[in-house]
Amino acid sequence: MAHPSGIPDSGGADLSLPAGARAAATTALCDHLAKLIHDSVLQSLALAMLQADLCRRGIEAGDRELALSELSGIVPQLQAAVETLRGVIRDLQAAAQPSPSKD
Repeated sequence: MAHPSGIPDSGGADLSLPAGARAAATTALCDHLAKLIHDSVLQSLALAMLQADLCRRGIEAGDRELALSELSGIVPQLQAAVETLRGVIRDLQAAAQPSPSKD
């Protein structure tokens, strides 16, 4: 089963699953998280680094407009990365919770 964010359920503490199924679920969760972190968080951080460098270059060249333009784009990129990471952490915490008893 997947969580609302699309993160696959790792099986939590559901020890009723065979070891192979638990390992497959854990692998799927890890693969999904790695892709999410790479495609979202790392891309946002890389763009923010590029914008910071362009801002520095604008300041060095005396181009105030370029510097301010690039600087204004950094905060939204970092906010997006922080929100994505918060979602990943929430989903990891939810996946780590024991599954409700089926009794």
